[in-house]
Amino acid sequence: MPSSMRNLPSAEERKYLVQDWKELHRKTLEEAIAWALHDAPKPYDFHKTCMWFFLEYRPESQGNPSLAYELIGGKLSPAPDPATTMATSYMAFLPQIEEAYEEEKGNKHFVNVVPTIYVMDSEVMWMTVIYIYTWNLPKYRPNDRPISYRAIHGAHSGLVWRLVGETDNDWAPGLMTKHPNGKKWVWKKHTIDELNAKGIKIPPPGPYIFP
Repeated sequence: MPSSMRNLPSAEERKYLVQDWKELHRKTLEEAIAWALHDAPKPYDFHKTCMWFFLEYRPESQGNPSLAYELIGGKLSPAPDPATTMATSYMAFLPQIEEAYEEEKGNKHFVNVVPTIYVMDSEVMWMTVIYIYTWNLPKYRPNDRPISYRAIHGAHSGLVWRLVGETDNDWAPGLMTKHPNGKKWVWKKHTIDELNAKGIKIPPPGPYIFP
């Protein structure tokens, strides 16, 4: 069924929206990638394997960029099939990824670069590269939950984490709210009690500590 018949924005609009959405949910998306890297065969080869996130546009989001997409799931999988048009884009993107890796590999906190593909509504794809550092590695693994379960929760509830201090541990939860001028969305910090009152509970990280 064409996008216009499913109440979906154009492909270009959805690519624009996913860039804002990705940046808002950066913490939990990078956490999911870090979990995936931890469990992936070693050494990880970004020439052959990339992270895939599967999204569905939410018409009810009413312009809120943190709610623009439902995250269905994410996984490390082989790079695009050579027979597809996406493979052409992937191969053209690889030199940039290799350059990014070479620039960062001397950083003692650097883990790897991960090509990341966002698949929207099974028909639109957008690709970027995610840098993973030691501070992205969560202290706990998700046990039997999906690696992206905290990102799934954030996308569904609109929960957005922001770095509010000077260290990599100073993250605070909050929500996007409409600015009084009605022209933009701004992040507002919320306490745990305030989030609970809105029916939003922060999921625990999981019981097992990373080895």
